[in-house]
Amino acid sequence: MNPIKKIVFALSTILLIIITGTIGFMYLEGYNILDAIAVTIATLTTSTVGFGNLVPHTVSGKILTLMIITLGVSLVAYVFGSVVGIILEGQLKNIVGRTKMLKKISSLENHIIVCGAGRVG
Repeated sequence: MNPIKKIVFALSTILLIIITGTIGFMYLEGYNILDAIAVTIATLTTSTVGFGNLVPHTVSGKILTLMIITLGVSLVAYVFGSVVGIILEGQLKNIVGRTKMLKKISSLENHIIVCGAGRVG
């Protein structure tokens, strides 16, 4: 799979988790939308910021929190690893270089491509 597609897929999955967690906390815990988003993002990033006044009190809310933590930490680590992998493997240079090459090719007009003009041709 293309490295950029991996990152886009992972980020869209994280967004889906944020939406699902927000709806879940609104339904299960009775939070308003802003509180539900705050709890979801704090849970997703395993943040310790806050006063602890927005914590799940129901069993189903606690199960949702555990699922968000498990999936969120895994996906954030996957995205971070993919980005570092692209940079370290030099794929970022290849992606940028290919984009520049395709841009130059698309701007060419009235050219003839000669194939087989080497030693064999």
